[in-house]
Amino acid sequence: MTGASARDDVCLALTGACDRDPRWSPSDAGAAIAVARAERVDAVLAHRLLNVHEADLWPAGARATLAYHLRQHLVLESLRHRELVRLIAAFASAHIDILLLKGAGLAYTVYPAPHLRPRDDTDLFIRRDDLGRAGQALADCGYARVEEPDAELASTQRHYTMDDGARLRHIVDLHWRIAIPRVFADALAFDEMWPRAIVVPSLGEAVRTCGLADALLLACVHRVAHHHDAPDLLWLWDIHLLAERVRPAELGVFAAAAARARMCAVCRRGLDLAHEHFGTRIDDIAPALERARGSAEEPASEFVGGLRPIDVLRSDLRALRGWRARSRLVCEHLFPPTDHMRAQHGAHTSLPLAYLRRIVRGAPSWFKLP
Repeated sequence: MTGASARDDVCLALTGACDRDPRWSPSDAGAAIAVARAERVDAVLAHRLLNVHEADLWPAGARATLAYHLRQHLVLESLRHRELVRLIAAFASAHIDILLLKGAGLAYTVYPAPHLRPRDDTDLFIRRDDLGRAGQALADCGYARVEEPDAELASTQRHYTMDDGARLRHIVDLHWRIAIPRVFADALAFDEMWPRAIVVPSLGEAVRTCGLADALLLACVHRVAHHHDAPDLLWLWDIHLLAERVRPAELGVFAAAAARARMCAVCRRGLDLAHEHFGTRIDDIAPALERARGSAEEPASEFVGGLRPIDVLRSDLRALRGWRARSRLVCEHLFPPTDHMRAQHGAHTSLPLAYLRRIVRGAPSWFKLP
């Protein structure tokens, strides 16, 4: 079995449309599991195949492998859940509003069980004014900030890590905008999303994540803005589950928000790929997007298919107003603060030489396609 056909079979198996005759061979089942593992949908695949009659078509060894993977995800989720509850309590005590973004929020809302949505980090969305207090709340919980330069334009998030007693590393991405490229950064603002947020009862009545319309828009934006439009199965499965659950009232909110942010083409791209891979029903969503879009130009559409970093920078410069902001962005990329450079290269390093080395070594990567 080729990688492409194994991937196709994973997509069919996830939706229950796979009708292989008569049974999976051990090699074909192994190839499908390898693809599912690599694209992080092995938990969903295991959950489906171990609970429906199609499981009889899989070799005993493949079923045992899937069951083992599912147990792994369950153990990891139990540890992540405990830590997430602790973090949320700390933010509540500090009176900081937070929204769970992306995987952390979806795991507890649109997936049948949280352990079926794997995630390496927890994305928290806050108001920009709360950034300092949020960092302190994380520090009080034992988190240390990853060594990175402070930036306002070149980045829209900060990263924190903490190793627990089980030697599991917990990673928190603290966002004050939803994406780094400027054309995506303000597609959804915190105070716009907050009134539409939904409660996550399994984490506590005070815990909120994005409403379905905002979550769908964010899922479509994230894979293009940060991951070069890669057809990653996990992100497309997120879109599939969200699109299948969006109600007519939420559909109007989604289309209006996409049009206001000029993200209709980006959203249509994610929905089309979900339909292509999983047969996602988009008969109502796609026309709503087209009606909302109208004839407005959408700069974000140039990101479909992926851009070189240098092209992303050009897009960022066009999106910023005034030469002061543009100069600041270039400086944040080329000349991070001196304390960051000394932490990276040593306290006694020659700063001019360190900056020159950074620019020369980093230059080729700016011109490479993703």
